[in-house]
Amino acid sequence: MHRLFIKNAGVIIVMSLISFLALFIAGCAKSGGSRHYAAGTVLVQFKEGLSQDKIDGVIKSVGASVKDIIKQQNVYVLLFPKNISPAKMAERLKTIEGVKWAEPDYLQEVFFFPVSKAYAEEYDLGMPAIAPSPSPSGKPVIVAVIDTGVNAGNPQLAGKVIEGFNFYNNTSDANGSANGLGWHGTAVSGEVVSGSGGGANIQIMPLQVNDGESRYLSSSAILKAIYYAADNGASVINMSFGSEAYSPLMQQAIDYATGKGVIMVAAAGNNGSSNSFYPAAYNNVIAVGATNAKGQLAGFSNYGSYIDLIAPGWGTKGLAYNGGEQTINGTSFASPFIAGIAALLKSYFPSLLPHEIEAELKALAQNKDGLNPLKAGMMGAGFLGLEEVARLAKALKDGVYRLVSKMGLGGPAPSGRQQSTSDERWLIRGKAHQGTYEITPEGQLIKK
Repeated sequence: MHRLFIKNAGVIIVMSLISFLALFIAGCAKSGGSRHYAAGTVLVQFKEGLSQDKIDGVIKSVGASVKDIIKQQNVYVLLFPKNISPAKMAERLKTIEGVKWAEPDYLQEVFFFPVSKAYAEEYDLGMPAIAPSPSPSGKPVIVAVIDTGVNAGNPQLAGKVIEGFNFYNNTSDANGSANGLGWHGTAVSGEVVSGSGGGANIQIMPLQVNDGESRYLSSSAILKAIYYAADNGASVINMSFGSEAYSPLMQQAIDYATGKGVIMVAAAGNNGSSNSFYPAAYNNVIAVGATNAKGQLAGFSNYGSYIDLIAPGWGTKGLAYNGGEQTINGTSFASPFIAGIAALLKSYFPSLLPHEIEAELKALAQNKDGLNPLKAGMMGAGFLGLEEVARLAKALKDGVYRLVSKMGLGGPAPSGRQQSTSDERWLIRGKAHQGTYEITPEGQLIKK
């Protein structure tokens, strides 16, 4: 039986169990697993060195026209009559000499669905109690939020949102909308701030990839957004969307960004399944499942071998479009929480590479197999929540955090011996220690 964190008994227990089952059913019903794609659109990657005349000839031979070009990949976004299947068009293009790859313009779904207000109040999440001081470098870390847009005018994001881009209408207006699911990117940004310990060290780069209202995002726009973020100073990219459709073009874009030092984080999906969901399951992506505030895995959250971490995203009170709170639920909101922690670490240790940041996150994670016996071994390295963020922020601020991936890189060495007489758990070299201790100048931890 799942452990429930409940203050009252009787009716409340029954209500919580009903809510849990409802969430599980909803998560499975609202699947992102179908391989939907945009009608009348296909992505074509041409071989290197192919002349423009030959490229134009291929496009003309299939009766298509050019909608857009992703120059970094030599990928053309083609339009053709909507009565023709994009999958069949892609297969036809693959047979033509000079074409390296072709695929439909897959639609990615944001990983959100409603949850009851009563349940959200039972599993209340909020901002961490400790917000870190600005990082030693004084340079904010840019987190790109590829989503439905971010409301830069939201008072709780004041001063944190920088100029981004709208790839749906090719403008700089990436504010999303209060209509439909246009608020999704704003709520995601709020969780980035929460994960970073209050946002003193970060800036949000909003990259809007749909009309600001729909729950679907086109892969062609996402590809452009990844390249844009990587080429314009982003250190972290959050992707709270996905589908079961694998795309070599998306893996190429992710590898490009990773090669430029960008940390890629993605939501695992809301299907309550162990099936791989993308982009979370791509190489070089940190895949994040959702839990409640204590680390109990949500019934809707995906799990399995591709999961790297789990974080709060079940019954969460998150940021509303125009400010204030709303109830949010989904792996969509667990992913940016981890992206925020990654940004916090990056702000103190700017030289760390993506795989090194991932190693730090995993070393900090708390094992929750005991709380989730039926999913033991299928939740990655474990759980990171508000308590872990607060402790990490304090350790970083006090200069006592030591790296797992590179001992002492980027962080101030302790001066002399520092002593704690509290019962607070400290994070030294990524491991939790509790009680009275001393830290030597060499970073050795001595238990008293």
